[in-house]
Amino acid sequence: MSKMEQRDAEARRAAQALWSKNQQRTEEVLKDKEKARQADALKTARLRELRMAKIAADEKVAADDPPVAKPSAPVRRKTRKSATV
Repeated sequence: MSKMEQRDAEARRAAQALWSKNQQRTEEVLKDKEKARQADALKTARLRELRMAKIAADEKVAADDPPVAKPSAPVRRKTRKSATV
């Protein structure tokens, strides 16, 4: 092998090593993103369940207790002011 071929081979190996390292880093980042997405999905599902349970409990309480009638405000009748001419 000539010196030029050796340099090319070394450069190719170095480039391949960098490429492999970059690919490995990319895979790790994708795995981390997927873990974060799954954690977010679990959190959202848990919060949704809690909200639905609260709504159901509120509806049950509302169904058990009849609504209390509020006294209506007295109706004010508008009086006509006589026009002074």
